[in-house]
Parts: sequence; structure tokens; C-alpha cells
Amino acid sequence: MYNYLLTAILTTIILQCTAQGIYCKAGTATSQATKQLSIASQNTDVKKYRCYWETTPNVRYIKGNVTITYRLLTASSSITFDLINALTVDSVKYKNTLLTYSRPANALLIQFATNIAANTTDSVTIYYQGAPPTTEGYYATGTHSGSPITYSLSEPYGARYWWPCKDDVVDKADTTVITLKYPQAFTGVANGILLQETTDGTSKQSTWLHRKPIAAYLVAFAITNYTRDVRSLTSNGSPMPFINYVYPETMTSYNNSIANINSAFALFENRFGPYPFNGEQYAQSQIQQGVGGMEHQTNSFIDNWSSGLMAHELMHQWFGNKVTCNTWQDIWLNEGFASYAEVLYTENINGATARINEMKNRATSVTSSPAGSVYRYDTTTVSSIFNYRLTYTKASYVVHMLRWQLGDAAFYQACRNYLNAPGIAYSFATTDSLKKYMEAGLTGGGNLTQFFNDYVYGEGYPTYNIRWNQVGNSIIIQANQATSNATVPFYEMPIPIRFSNGTKDTTVILMHTSSGQVFNTSISFAATIAQFDPEAWILSRNNTVTFDTNLIPTATSNIIIDNSITLGPVPATQLLHLYNPANKRFKRIEVYNQLGALILSYIGNTTQLNIANLPSGRYIVKLIDVGNKAIIKSFVK
Repeated sequence: MYNYLLTAILTTIILQCTAQGIYCKAGTATSQATKQLSIASQNTDVKKYRCYWETTPNVRYIKGNVTITYRLLTASSSITFDLINALTVDSVKYKNTLLTYSRPANALLIQFATNIAANTTDSVTIYYQGAPPTTEGYYATGTHSGSPITYSLSEPYGARYWWPCKDDVVDKADTTVITLKYPQAFTGVANGILLQETTDGTSKQSTWLHRKPIAAYLVAFAITNYTRDVRSLTSNGSPMPFINYVYPETMTSYNNSIANINSAFALFENRFGPYPFNGEQYAQSQIQQGVGGMEHQTNSFIDNWSSGLMAHELMHQWFGNKVTCNTWQDIWLNEGFASYAEVLYTENINGATARINEMKNRATSVTSSPAGSVYRYDTTTVSSIFNYRLTYTKASYVVHMLRWQLGDAAFYQACRNYLNAPGIAYSFATTDSLKKYMEAGLTGGGNLTQFFNDYVYGEGYPTYNIRWNQVGNSIIIQANQATSNATVPFYEMPIPIRFSNGTKDTTVILMHTSSGQVFNTSISFAATIAQFDPEAWILSRNNTVTFDTNLIPTATSNIIIDNSITLGPVPATQLLHLYNPANKRFKRIEVYNQLGALILSYIGNTTQLNIANLPSGRYIVKLIDVGNKAIIKSFVK
């Protein structure tokens, strides 16, 4: 979900929402609905929703029935589903028999005549009608250029506001069938593929089928005077329908930008695997201005045709829909990756400089306050769950820093492994689920516990003060760090520092584990400039870099410089050759990854290192002589 209303100017938001009657998500200006846990039975596994809905655009009333097929996990004489009390239940049928039911607070409790055995798969049909409340805009009505529209936006707690279901994020229905009935002059849209569309002179009826697991909040419909534009995308090597439902008055802006989705789609498939629903289609449906977007499964609802918005909602089909956050506390797993999709799209179109500038802008936004964590401890209000600075922007920076630590090849492979993992694919994940697969992608092993504690569960950001000096070819660096929030005393991170002199440059990567840490390394030229994190990989603020002649190699330092010894080829792939023209004797040669983990070790002299099994990335080689002095070299595979 992407929301343009989440700005720092709350007064403006309130005025906009009041004037337009629009749906304000994540930081709602019109209301602050509190957390509403699902009341639905936890001993049921929903298998299928078959929905029939009658409604008219811009009329706040819905009538229909929902058949819920479920499997009972334990024996029971009753089941409960979520449905707000503002909606009236007319009847409940079970095998053509009317059942007794009651209406606890915002729920529907259905009583069977006898106890039903565990593992029984069965169904009930609920007939209901009423005017869904205006709360949070979960069921929205309005107009665009004078034309009426009705649509749903259920995230996070709103499916129960307009239909009976199991309104939580830990039970997905395997199949949904949605039939819409509405006035003939309009067009209806829903999830999945359009099976049929019929008219009877005054009404139109559309039936949609979706055959992949789906959470209740991702089920949706919209009805207005759409222009239907049918196109095609290439998914996993084969053509797939790409259908856009456009306001007639925005066809010009649509035609000017819609082709941009093709490059985003190809990019995301390349990086994260085939589109998760490529047996069906991908659609985009336009809704009222000011909402932003919502990633309904197979059919994203968007309020304009900007590339960033389309990229954001498209990415949600992988992160949010194929794999859904297990709790709303883990919502960053959905929104962080979708927000980072905008960066990936920009980088793909405009290059690394555009990516760097975007991340610098995001860092400025995130560090405007030291308060709040990416992990949403407070899910009592919609605005807390969808805090734009934290749930979206800081979360996207967490994704960016994971990419930095793993390197591109390992990062994207870790993402694919996570998205395809048994028990996670087409199901649910927690922060720990992602952490597990990111750790598996670390070069040479290691863990990301400290990183997640600092940047996901903790608050604030670091400020770096880098001091450096050069003596001959030896570079001495002292890395100091201050933190903005007491919840994190130190942010551990591999940090890049670029040295240059106008004609040459080189970047060294240092594993920073404590403030005041001193590093000794070497470069082959006299540097005049040092830059901390020039490509904005690390979330930080107000950093300084100072040339300090008081920094000198200590007498106890065991680092020595020997430029006669070199490594090649650059980059290396299978064998890394060690060129040692003076035949200097070494008792041990060690290879470390950029996180400081020892991954290879050789006893005695050798002229070549076998690196065929190492992942792509940057490595450090330490050559230790008989006097325990070390020569430090680096290479890239």
C-alpha cells in the first residue's frame, strides 16, 4: 500500500480528506480506528470464499451472500466469523437448512444442530445486507468528474466492515469466486480473472475467479464507468494479460505512462522470480484521488498513473501478497520492500546516481526524528501501523542495507529463497523468517542478529566521525560513532570509506564493531580526500570526515606494507593468484569476508587460492609472516 497523504502537514491532510470525502490510510485524518482483533473461530481453516454482491456506485449499501468453505481443525458445535454489527444478517444456511445464529460484538456466531467432527470440510452461506460504516473508508463511495464510484479498501481491519469473513492475516482462502451485480452502464472489477460478464437490460453481472491463497484484506471490488484497456506482459517467458481500468478523463496521462510498467515488471521478475499469479493476470484499477494505492491481489487499486506508485503496488504482489506479514507488527516486510521497489525502478531507469540521491533524500526524512522503530510495537491505530517515516521509508532503508551487506547477487538470491520457501510461499512470514534467509546469504556465514536488533527493533540512527591519516602507503582510520536514541548504544555495520586524489580512487570496507575503533590498511597512492559512505548505503546523519596527522601507526601494530605482493586477476572467478616476486615466506594465509568472518585458511606459502566456491563479493586476504606481521590485500570476485 502506498499513500500520498502521509505528509508532515497534518492540517492539510485533514482539509483534503474532509473536502473530498476520500479514504485516508495510515495516519488517518478522519478517524483513529483502534485495533480490532479478529473474533473469528481459530479452529477453522478457510478453504474458499464464494461471494455474491449487489451494489450501485456511490450508494452506500451492499446486499449479497457469502459461502464460506472451511475445514474444522477441532470438533465444534459452532463457528464464528467477523462481521460488523452495522450490517444485518438475513439468514444462514447449511446444506439448505436454516441455522441458528447470534451477533456478538462485530461477529457472527453460527450454531450447528449437532457437534461437527474435527477435520470435517463443509460450508455455510451467509445472507446479509446493509450500509457499511464510513469508518476508515473501508467501503468507499464518491464521484470522479461527476461519475459515481464504489470500491473497497480493507487493510488492515476492514474486511468485516462490508463482508462476513475470517478477517485476520494468518488464514488464507485457497480460492475466491466473486460475482458482482450493478447497473449496466458501469464496469466492475475484482480479484483474479474475469470468467464472464452478462447483462439483462438494466443490470450487469461479472464473475471473477482467483485460484491462489489470499488473505481477507486483499479481497476487493470496484465499480464505476471504467475504460478497460487490455494489454500484455511477458511473465516467466510467456504472455500474460495486463488489464487496466481507467477513468475516461485520465486516458491521456494513462497512455503517457503505462508503458513504464513493462520495464518494472521485467526488472522485478528478474530479481525476485516470476510474477506470483502468472497463471491469471495482473490488473490496475483507478480509484479516487488522494488515496494512493492498495495492492489487492492480482488487481492493484491506484489513484494515478505515476511510475513510482505503479512500481510500489506491483512489488506488493511478491512482498505482501505472495508472502504476507504474519502480524501487523511485521508490516514492514510488506511496505519496506514495496517502498524499495521505487528505488530499484529509479536505479534501473536512471542509474546508480539516481539511486544514491533518492537514498540520501530518504535518510534525511528518516533521521528527522530519532524516535520509533520499524517493527510496529503499537498496532492499536491504523496511523501507528502505517507510520510513513518508519513503516515505509526507514523500512526501505533496512532493505537497502541488507542489500549492501550481502551484495547484489546474494541479496536477490536470498529474497528468492525467502519468497519460495515452504511454509512461507503463498502464506505468511515474520521478521525472523526474513532474517533467517538473509543470514543464509551472508558470505562465509555469520548472523544479522545485531543488525535487526539495531535497525528493525531498535530506534534512531548513528552519526559517524571519521578521522584518518596517511603515512607512506599506510592509511590509519579511527571510526567514532554517536547514536541518536538510547535504545541502541552502537550500530554495528561494515562501513565504506572512499579515498581519492583527483585521478585515482579506492574504497575500503571496514567492519565497525565499536566506537573509536582504529583500522590500519594501505592504498597505492597519496590520497587527498576521504569520503564516508559516498553511495549512501548506510542510514546515518551529520557525519564528518577529518584529516588528522596525530593518527599514526602504533608501535604494536602488526600491519606492514608490501606493494610488491599483488593478487590477480581482477576480478577473480576460479583461482586467485598470489604474485610474490621476492618469495617472501608466510606461515599462514587467511581470507575474510567483508563482515570479518574467516572463510579460508592456508598453512605455509601458496601461489594460488581456490575461490571457486565463494559467492560474489569483496574479500580481505591477510598474509602472516614468520614474525607474525601481516600484509593486508583485498580482491573482488
